[in-house]
Amino acid sequence: MTLPSVPHAPPAQTDPQPPATDGGHAASTSRQPLPASRKVRVQGLQPGVSVPMREIALTNGEKVTVYDTSGPYTDPTALIDLRRGLETVRSRWIAGRNDSEAYPGRAPVPVDDGQRARASSAGAPVSRIASGRRGAAGLHRTARRAVQGCHGAEP
Repeated sequence: MTLPSVPHAPPAQTDPQPPATDGGHAASTSRQPLPASRKVRVQGLQPGVSVPMREIALTNGEKVTVYDTSGPYTDPTALIDLRRGLETVRSRWIAGRNDSEAYPGRAPVPVDDGQRARASSAGAPVSRIASGRRGAAGLHRTARRAVQGCHGAEP
């Protein structure tokens, strides 16, 4: 399918913006809707999981829908706290598959991680650190199994 040619808009102003000082909430400049489009959600295969899409209005009046990678930042109804981080919307679904398990991992060691020891920078403390997940004992997780798992089929 060939998309119609769309004339380019003039370049946007690129005046530097001051850093956000809103107490951990995303600044309003990052929350503005994208032009000539609207965010829509499509129900996913799992209950409670929806896929963010963007419906874009073309100059000829047609609309095209594409996957939206902007996260919650272009959703005016989303409550965003940069200190808390993003919601873990898939955690119950992943845990419910019973094919992986949470584990704490090892403590970071700068020498082992190829870094020199560094002084901590001043700033707000991190309030949530997610633990990793690994395949459950005896199960070998593959991309094919993941796709089949989405549909409820067994390998």
